[in-house]
Amino acid sequence: KFLLGSAGPRKAWQSIAIVNGEQSWNEIAAEAGALQSGGSFIRLIDLPAVREGQRDIFDRAPESVTAEDRSHWFNRQCNALRRACLHNHGHAINHFIRRAIKARGEMQAKLDKLRGSFVKDVIKPGEPEEAVHLAKCFGHLAASGIIASRFKTVPWSEKLILNCMKRCYRDARRALRLESDLLSEGLKSLERLVNDSNLIKVRSNKSIDSSAIGRAVGFVEIDVLGVRVTVRGDAFKQRFKDPRQPALVLKWLSEQGALSPQPHRRPGSGPSITWAESQPTWPDDTR
Repeated sequence: KFLLGSAGPRKAWQSIAIVNGEQSWNEIAAEAGALQSGGSFIRLIDLPAVREGQRDIFDRAPESVTAEDRSHWFNRQCNALRRACLHNHGHAINHFIRRAIKARGEMQAKLDKLRGSFVKDVIKPGEPEEAVHLAKCFGHLAASGIIASRFKTVPWSEKLILNCMKRCYRDARRALRLESDLLSEGLKSLERLVNDSNLIKVRSNKSIDSSAIGRAVGFVEIDVLGVRVTVRGDAFKQRFKDPRQPALVLKWLSEQGALSPQPHRRPGSGPSITWAESQPTWPDDTR
């Protein structure tokens, strides 16, 4: 929303800005070791132009297009789109607005119903509020597209529009790297690390080969008090796909009272994990 005008009554304008770049906002935040707030994700949504596993921006190419002809077909499609936009600029929106004005008495109710149905279909139980907000944004676009189909403004079926918008929402949801998403994935990585075969199992009545200790990423102590896992710092950090996850996982462990010994410093923000590092004694009495 922009406020314009330096004198007299100020007018408010609502705008949608579309930007592009080689890196997503989440990737930029990850490089900086920062966590974005959920609100910032919704105000500027990351949506990949090229879907995973696709070669270009078109993910519904005809089956007749071969892999060898794909690049030529892609160029022809782009050129055709540019020509169509040039020759038909403004026609569709004018057609849509005229019919929306005629149906203005029922437009709000139709939009609300279609958007609500979209959100109900794509939101899973337990999803955070940011995901619901994101679904509402895409649901509004889906509802507008369906109404445009009913107005005959666009030639596409309601089913095609709905499927495409759901696909776009799911792509954007995967790119929505909330702190809860990063922690959930990080805990799965932690579980795989704890079950790693390269962790040496230490028992009081068994000796351990010193060469095995040198190769190990860590060790597991099992006694009457339970299980304690010690992992080399560099090996721990390498197990996570996102550089922000190690600190989030350690902070979570600390909050659960499962980080031993308890650090003297409180968890900080960013990717640093020095607050949780220690120099334990290994099974061969090395430090």
